[in-house]
Amino acid sequence: MTLKIKYPVLAVVSALAVSLASCDVVFDDLEPCRTGAEMRFIFEFNLENSNSFHSNVDCLSVYIYDSDGKYVTSLKETSERLADENWRLPVELPEGNYKAVAYGGMECDAASFSPVVQPGEGSAHGSLQVRLKQEHVGKRLHDHYHGAVDFTVKNDGDNEFDRVTVSMTRTTNHFRILMQNLSGEPLSGEDFDFYITEDNSLLDNCNTPVVTGTPTVYTPWDKGVVEERLGKGRADDDVPVIKMGYAELSTSRIYIPDKPVIRIDDHETGRNIATLPLTYYLAASQSSASSWSDQEYIDRGRDWVMTFFLQEDGTWFNSYIMVNGWTVRINELDM
Repeated sequence: MTLKIKYPVLAVVSALAVSLASCDVVFDDLEPCRTGAEMRFIFEFNLENSNSFHSNVDCLSVYIYDSDGKYVTSLKETSERLADENWRLPVELPEGNYKAVAYGGMECDAASFSPVVQPGEGSAHGSLQVRLKQEHVGKRLHDHYHGAVDFTVKNDGDNEFDRVTVSMTRTTNHFRILMQNLSGEPLSGEDFDFYITEDNSLLDNCNTPVVTGTPTVYTPWDKGVVEERLGKGRADDDVPVIKMGYAELSTSRIYIPDKPVIRIDDHETGRNIATLPLTYYLAASQSSASSWSDQEYIDRGRDWVMTFFLQEDGTWFNSYIMVNGWTVRINELDM
C-alpha cells in the first residue's frame, strides 16, 4: 500500500516569499539590502523653543566618522530642498557606530566660516576645526550653525535606513548698540567707536572656541542715527522724537569662559565711555521664569539690543543699561 502525502502548496509559497524578502538570505541574482541612516535636521535651540531649521539654514555640510574617529564620508546640500520640512538626508553606511558633525551656512557663497583643513581620507574627528574668515570681521556675518550626534546603523533585514535626528545650534550673534542721551540731545553712532573683543574665531568639533592667544576685535558694519517717537499713535505734531546713535556688530560664539568685553569710546577724543564684561549683561537679561544656564541662554540668543544712557556731560549713566528691553542694574551684578 502506497501512502500519498499532500503538501500545503500555499504555505510553501508564503514561506518562499518571506525568505526572498529577507536581507539575511543571499541570492546571486538579487541586490543586497541597503543599510545606512536617514538624517533629519532641526533647529530648536533658540529662545522660542521652536524648530526653524528650514527657514534659517540655507546650505549644509555633514562629515561622518566611524567609532574610532576616522573619516568615512561627507555630504553637502545647497538646494531648495532644505526649505522642505519633510526633507531627509540619506547616507548609505555599513552596519556600525558613527559620529556626525554638521554645519549650516558653511557651503554658501557668503559663508563666514570654513574648515581649517578640509576633512577627507586620513583625517580624524578630533582634528576637525573651523575658522572665522578674517576678511569677514567687521561685516555682518553669514549665520553659522553646528550640530553633532553619535548614531548606530543596524542591519535589521528590513531594507530601511535608521532614523537619526541632528539638533543644530547657532554660532553667530548680531548686536545692535543704542546710545541715548538722558537730556534728549540727538546722538549719532558716528560719534562713538564700538568694539567687542573675544578669542573665539577658531572653533573645535564641539563648537567650543579654541584659545589662540590672539583675540578677535569685532567692529561695526553699520553706524548711524535712529529715531524713536514717544507717545506713538498720537496725531499731533508735538510728540517728542528721540534721536539715538546706533551701531551694528556681528560676532562668533559668545563663550563665558573667554570673558568677552564690550568697549565704547568717544570717537573725537578717544575717551573711554564704557568697558564692560559682555556675558554678565547678556546673562542678566534672562527672565527669572527661564531655567536655562547662563551659557545656554546666551547660545540660544542671536539678536541682542543693548541700550546705553549718557548724561549731559557725555559720560555713561552707569547705574544700568537695557538688554533686549530688560533693565540690567549694575549694582545687582556680581562683577
